[in-house]
Amino acid sequence: MRTLAIAAALVAAGWTVVAMAGEVRVKFEDLPAAVRASVQKHYPSAQRLGFSREREHGRLMFEAELNNDGRHVDASFDSLGVLKLEETTIPWHEVPQPVRTSFAASRHAGGSVTRSERIVELGSKLPPRYELAIREGDLRSELEYDSSGRLVHEEKIGRGD
Repeated sequence: MRTLAIAAALVAAGWTVVAMAGEVRVKFEDLPAAVRASVQKHYPSAQRLGFSREREHGRLMFEAELNNDGRHVDASFDSLGVLKLEETTIPWHEVPQPVRTSFAASRHAGGSVTRSERIVELGSKLPPRYELAIREGDLRSELEYDSSGRLVHEEKIGRGD
């Protein structure tokens, strides 16, 4: 009986850690007032697709998933409502030429680009970055480039559709 109680406590603790580490879906009404106001200010006519909260580097952040002027936007806000990061899906022809050239010369060039995004860190002097979701057979990856076309991050997402 004692072993069962310990096992149950460990499982409960594990679930707590997983819940705290991951993204939690929330309703617009459950966002802090400052975040709601900021979403309305920055994206007044956007269709609201969903909202979530999670801890990133020890800070509580809120993400709005939106359709803004026909483009998918993920916007990240801090708990004070400050817009920190904006990821916008863009067509391939809007990806800067240095990024397209770098991708075309990479070992991933045989894959197909399934999504391209512009990533802007607001309040930063850094230029936008560009993320390409690619499919090579049944393998999925995300490649992140700086504006000059330098590959700065690569992540294998997995297999499947």
